[in-house]
Amino acid sequence: MGVFVQHYGNGTNWNHPIAVIYDGVSSRWKIRNEDGTAMPVGLQFNVRVDNSVYRLGIPSPAQNYITIDDIKTNGNPFATIVVSAIGDSINRMRRPFGVVYVAPYWRIFATDGQNFPDGRNATGAGFVVKAFGSGQWVDDTRTTDPSGILGTGLSNGVGTDVVADRSRISGNAKLLQSFCWSTNTFSVPITTYVANPLPPPAPINYNVTESKLYGVSLTGSHVMTVFHEDGTAMAPSIPLNVWAPAATGCLP
Repeated sequence: MGVFVQHYGNGTNWNHPIAVIYDGVSSRWKIRNEDGTAMPVGLQFNVRVDNSVYRLGIPSPAQNYITIDDIKTNGNPFATIVVSAIGDSINRMRRPFGVVYVAPYWRIFATDGQNFPDGRNATGAGFVVKAFGSGQWVDDTRTTDPSGILGTGLSNGVGTDVVADRSRISGNAKLLQSFCWSTNTFSVPITTYVANPLPPPAPINYNVTESKLYGVSLTGSHVMTVFHEDGTAMAPSIPLNVWAPAATGCLP
């Protein structure tokens, strides 16, 4: 079983790394602030549980990436991958993270360049991974999907927001209403920063570097939103993999 979590911003930012940790005493999963900050009353999280995922432990010796070896994603620059951190009683997952394609594999990497904890004494720390062979890509400067793949608007609930029109950027937030699955639904997504969506040999290549923590929310009109937790302005070109249940009428 995989448990994905992300801060749900109901008007507040929470610029602290979070992870889930399993409590064997209560037989429950808990959400933990990995920097040791106390959890305030009223803080909200988006939680998604999925049984079709797998876990990757942190390696030893310590390094700043973990290789994803998956038949759906190996050699596949069109893959879309969403990940969430897992801590344990020894290791805290304090690094901001994302995914990046380094042929022929995708990697989970620490976006600040620092190492993840050493996995030598890990009892379960690492990441839960949801991997899709393909998805939908949105670049508002183009009239068609930049991947060149047809029919991606018939969404399976996953996509990559590559470039947003200025009308979809508001301060530190990016609105995601372009995706079919983000309309007429109250579901909130799980997101993961992707450093190079559609890398070579894909038809169009993007490459953006950023090291941030991200939250998600819904606007008053029930539009999905991804935002910088530190409050800094969101650039239109920040690429984010997004996973949410498909809205009615979007599935093939």
